[in-house]
Amino acid sequence: MLIDIWRVDLSSPIPGDGAACLSIDEQDRVSKFVFERDQQRFLRSRVALRYLLASCLNCEPNQLGFSYNEQGKPALSGYKFEFNLSHANGLVLIAVSGGGSVGIDLENIGHISDWQAVAKRSFSPAERTALSNQPAELQEMAFYRIWTQKEAYGKALGEGYSYGFPQFTVMSRGEADAGLEEDVKNPHHPDRWSIKSIETKAGYVAALAHDQGRDVTIRQQNFLYP
Repeated sequence: MLIDIWRVDLSSPIPGDGAACLSIDEQDRVSKFVFERDQQRFLRSRVALRYLLASCLNCEPNQLGFSYNEQGKPALSGYKFEFNLSHANGLVLIAVSGGGSVGIDLENIGHISDWQAVAKRSFSPAERTALSNQPAELQEMAFYRIWTQKEAYGKALGEGYSYGFPQFTVMSRGEADAGLEEDVKNPHHPDRWSIKSIETKAGYVAALAHDQGRDVTIRQQNFLYP
């Protein structure tokens, strides 16, 4: 099984007519952003997503249709093809797979100013203990390692934060640890699900969650328009 993770630099210009591939709904979402910077980041991330998925499915970017569940997770209409997207500042990660569920999360270190409060209300007791056991100067980084794992898992399940973040525990004992230790709501999930820390550029932390078994190849590539 193969999962591709594509890195998209939002400072790269889109093709001259690239925005024409967006649906009316996507164009409307672009117009609702107050700031030009946010408009451009959303527009460029959606155009890149369409071009990327179209290249995987051998179709045109404007031929793709999306549906959304109650929590807003997108899915491709008419294709059994899994993908998930996460962005932070000017960087986007897109995970794609031909089968199974995937979730990816990317965080810019330092952007969550109240991370201690977030940990208190969102981490399981075991995660809070692991966090407090870290030296003070390492606790913020440890928070982001745990948080990205939890976000990736929630997104892969299609429920996000509504799944109940304190109800499951990710591996959080050390810098290299990643995985699902316990899920109170679904006790069998640690045997089925994998969570991996993803190498990315300096200043960012990322994680990938999937239910595609242990024998999975994860490949990272930079996205470039054709």
